[in-house]
Amino acid sequence: MASSPLTSSSTVQPTSPRSQSAPTQVSSSPDLNNMSHLISFKLDGSNYLLWKDQLVPILKSRKLYKYVDSAVIPPSLTDPTYEDWECVDQTLLSWINATLTEAVFSEVHGLPTSRAVWEFLEAKYASQHAARAIQLRLDLQQIQRGNQSINEYLLKIKRISDALNSSSSPVPEVDLIFNTLRGLGPDYAAFYAAITTQPTLPSFVHLQSLLLQYESHLHHMQTMYNNPTDLQSPTVFYAQQNSPPTYSSSFSQGRGGRGSYGGRGGRGPGRGGRNQGREEPSSAIVAFAAFFHFCAFSSSPLPSTPSTIQNARM
Repeated sequence: MASSPLTSSSTVQPTSPRSQSAPTQVSSSPDLNNMSHLISFKLDGSNYLLWKDQLVPILKSRKLYKYVDSAVIPPSLTDPTYEDWECVDQTLLSWINATLTEAVFSEVHGLPTSRAVWEFLEAKYASQHAARAIQLRLDLQQIQRGNQSINEYLLKIKRISDALNSSSSPVPEVDLIFNTLRGLGPDYAAFYAAITTQPTLPSFVHLQSLLLQYESHLHHMQTMYNNPTDLQSPTVFYAQQNSPPTYSSSFSQGRGGRGSYGGRGGRGPGRGGRNQGREEPSSAIVAFAAFFHFCAFSSSPLPSTPSTIQNARM
């Protein structure tokens, strides 16, 4: 016998209001053991942004970011879900505290919720990183090689660049290149001119390679000559080439022998000046030999005229 509509309808179970609200329940308590291995370092006060960058994806992937997000309003004490919320929050609080060094933990000790700790750390360290980023940019703009080797100079620049990247304030590569070139000083005027006259600037990685090669060529040339005083100053070559001739007193007398610069009557340079000596800028020539050899070796274009080097702003 077929069931009547009344009988069939009586078998339908009504959905309770509680079962409808189940999807809105808070997350279960997070497993600290499964989360701790995802943290590679602890917050020590100097690495706040890096620390935050590794925590946020973990919290969001486990639907826990709402516990520290100030835009989300937590349930009130009278809310039936408050007990579950508090349970998860206190577990998360313990986990966040475990990612802090002892010195940082002492600053947040006693704060009652994970959100309170999160907001305290952000208020204290985020502002410090903004000031730190400004100081790092000034350091990069004012950097000078001085007596450092190229490798030491480049390492110093890289540390500043890495610190700015970690503070979410990366340096554009073109700024990094020009600051590096500007800080080389007059010893590398020829190199500066060769790079800045190219149609396209090299990448910073390529620039580091070129600088190390150029320094190696200069050191190689130094071993071949006895006077390396101005070997690393290629601009000296043009300065000496354009300077007035210098006469040596030991070869100043000609046939007349009575004049300071050798003429028959001592009136000045005459036929006796055939043995006049001029100092040759040998070490500066060597420096330019190293420079041109370097450019040929590295396939870098040369500056077209000496004035390009003289006018290069370091």
